[in-house]
Amino acid sequence: MSDPAVTEASKMSDLLAAASLLLTVLGVVYGTWYSEIINTLGRIVDVHFQNRGPIRGAVRSALYGKALPLAIAAILLTIVFLPDAITIVLGGINAVRANWTNAFRQYNAVEAAFCLVVILSSALTGYLISLVWQLIRKLKRINTV
Repeated sequence: MSDPAVTEASKMSDLLAAASLLLTVLGVVYGTWYSEIINTLGRIVDVHFQNRGPIRGAVRSALYGKALPLAIAAILLTIVFLPDAITIVLGGINAVRANWTNAFRQYNAVEAAFCLVVILSSALTGYLISLVWQLIRKLKRINTV
């Protein structure tokens, strides 16, 4: 029969590894596409509506081909791991309330690292959502006569 403490520690290590790997992949793709997204946001919109075709295409490409898929992936990543992070945080708060000195003896660096990965994922998600909104606003400006 397996030891429940060992099984729980193994589960938490696997969870941390999965979350870290997925955040790393998301970060690499984000890093690859970031400059194109930012450059597109910085482009000047021509005052003449008929001359806006190239920038319209660039904004659509950045929005639908890069920023939106990244934001959706980041949202899904955060949603998948957030319940476990909340459970860990609430368990820690309850442990501190019950007996704060004993709670520090039960500290688990793997759980803390997992929560940090989820926080970083959430921050990246928020930033990607803001980039999507900026691209949408730019596209609306481009399409306004």
